[in-house]
Amino acid sequence: MRQLVVHVPRGQGGKVLEMARDLDGRNMALLESRDGGDQDLVLLHVSNGKVEDMLDRLGNMDQACVTLNPQPILPINLATEKIADQVRDVELRSPVEVVLGSMRSIGSWKGFLGYAAASGAVTWIGLTTNAWYLLTAGMLIAPFAQPAMNGAIATAIGDGKMFLHSLGRYFASLATSILLAWLLSLAIGPQTPTQLMSQIASVSMVAFVLPVVAGAAGAINLLQTEGDNLVSGAGVGLLVAASLAPPATLVGMGAALGQWSFAATGLFQLLLQLTGINVAGGLVFALFGVRPHSSRFTQGRRGMLGLLLTVMAMAFAGLIFLQVRADPTFQGGSKAQTALNVMDQSMRERGDAVLVDSQARFLQTGLGKDPAVLAQAWVMPKIGNLNGKDREGLRGEISDYLQDRLNSRVSGAPVLLTVTLLDKPPKAAP
Repeated sequence: MRQLVVHVPRGQGGKVLEMARDLDGRNMALLESRDGGDQDLVLLHVSNGKVEDMLDRLGNMDQACVTLNPQPILPINLATEKIADQVRDVELRSPVEVVLGSMRSIGSWKGFLGYAAASGAVTWIGLTTNAWYLLTAGMLIAPFAQPAMNGAIATAIGDGKMFLHSLGRYFASLATSILLAWLLSLAIGPQTPTQLMSQIASVSMVAFVLPVVAGAAGAINLLQTEGDNLVSGAGVGLLVAASLAPPATLVGMGAALGQWSFAATGLFQLLLQLTGINVAGGLVFALFGVRPHSSRFTQGRRGMLGLLLTVMAMAFAGLIFLQVRADPTFQGGSKAQTALNVMDQSMRERGDAVLVDSQARFLQTGLGKDPAVLAQAWVMPKIGNLNGKDREGLRGEISDYLQDRLNSRVSGAPVLLTVTLLDKPPKAAP
């Protein structure tokens, strides 16, 4: 339920009450108001799904002013025993509340860019010191979710002006984080890419799933009411920021170090996240009724909705196609996973040794400026411990066998393999 406080000229309050009764309004009151002259003040409560209709009807009245309280209200009639049924409010927010809420969330530029700079600094420290918990801290204070989701709302209602404004805030916040990371890297290091930088730059072929999930989850969170929302807005915002904060800092650090493959990978991820979030979020909003002319407060056009969705969907598909074609620059994570799968399957087929453990990671600059996959395998022979030439011979056979299999299955980047032969541990004493 939502509470509306309506000011109308004296004598018109009764009409407002009749409108509210037609929409199953509850706990209504008519008072006299002297705010700006003789007026009637009507206090009423309607369900979320009927807020839109109530505002449309009030819009046809002269000199009507409305105050909408965007918080859940629990109007209770104590004369009935079915109180539990009265307080259940599981309806989605009305489209007008979603749109007006997005406009209200646009804060000042100083605070917005300040949080972007703070997020960039914390994320830079995390990438420099290989501290994952600092990356999480940087995501928590990153302001990227707000312009990304506002852009999705603008797409759903077909508002080109709002879309461009959201896009401008999105790139302004990212540029702030990138610039700060670039300056810090030039001033105080690091001098070479860190291990965490390499992990962030290692993009998987399933990377497109994250922005789709983030956009859909963000839209659902904004559509649901507080009482029906099982996930906090901060949690969903963290999901969106998780796909944006580390790549933005990676772009600045890669540019400062002259590692342009890192910068290109970070920029690719930022564009992929933007387009994916916009398409997924816009479709979810449109599916639940947030569309052009869904209320008198939306200024969009249906043609603009189709245009924005088409452009963003084509851009999203184009980036996925680029990822497939740009082998292996934007496929590092998948290359490493393929190497792990090949080593596991190959040792199962060989049968004379057990694969105890294996590791693989993609290096953007493993061989000078060329990418490579660094792989390690720890194996244990089934026939028992070996010594001397027999031990070295078996290790060499396994190494050559795995290297051949990796070379045939992992394309686009050479695999640098190290095989370690382990001895069987002695039996534990009874």
